[in-house]
Amino acid sequence: MTTTARRTSRRNRSRAGLAVAAVAAFGGAAGFGWARLERSPWMRVEHVNVRGLARLSADEVVAYAGLTRRESLLRLPTEKLEERLAAHPWVKHVTVRRAWPPTVVIDVEERRPVAWVLDDRPWVIDADAHPFKAWDVADRLDLPVVTGIDSGTGEPGDAELTRESLEEAVAMLDELAHLEPAPAFDELHRGPEGRWSIVAASGREIVLGDRAGAARAWERYRWLAPRLERETGAGVLRVDVSDARDAYVLMDPEGGPAPRAAVPRSAARL
Repeated sequence: MTTTARRTSRRNRSRAGLAVAAVAAFGGAAGFGWARLERSPWMRVEHVNVRGLARLSADEVVAYAGLTRRESLLRLPTEKLEERLAAHPWVKHVTVRRAWPPTVVIDVEERRPVAWVLDDRPWVIDADAHPFKAWDVADRLDLPVVTGIDSGTGEPGDAELTRESLEEAVAMLDELAHLEPAPAFDELHRGPEGRWSIVAASGREIVLGDRAGAARAWERYRWLAPRLERETGAGVLRVDVSDARDAYVLMDPEGGPAPRAAVPRSAARL
């Protein structure tokens, strides 16, 4: 290598070294500046805006997330906060994001409870037929109970507590809610062969049959009920209006002349 070539090589290595040193210095300064920015009081969370709540309170959500005003907006672990909040039984879906001035925005979609399933332990089910929590008197839920679906263990998601049966129950509840007028009842029971019945607060059971025929069955019962009250008083325990041809009535032995009576077809048919 000639003298000129050696000098050129040394100059190139010097320039490369200076460039590396400059980049390192700039990166260090940037990292130092970013660290200072993260710790800056200007980056501390000032507000937490929780939206979409109906049952939970904003304070409950913030406490469950473990969020404090000492948090740096830049260091905020939004994904971890979402995972933490998603574990709350009443939370169906949640998103957490940053906003300015330093604010945490939490959008919550709560579960909508529709009934509770009477199992070994009662479980509350939502509109998606998901048993999401054990029933607690502190929840103060005025909901009908679904019976005739038994898991044998009381654990949500049990293989015996079939998804299909729960979805069928929720669909039946929705069907009943849209009837005019909607029936008032405390219990929805799934009987043999999937025949559904409702139990009123008085204890009277009204057998409606399958979901497809529930509306017509309810119309038959509404037509028949005044006659039953006139002729039997309060002694009716069970009325089966699931068959369009006949309606069957089970009487209280102390409230009527016979333990069981069948209403003639002409009276039951609409």
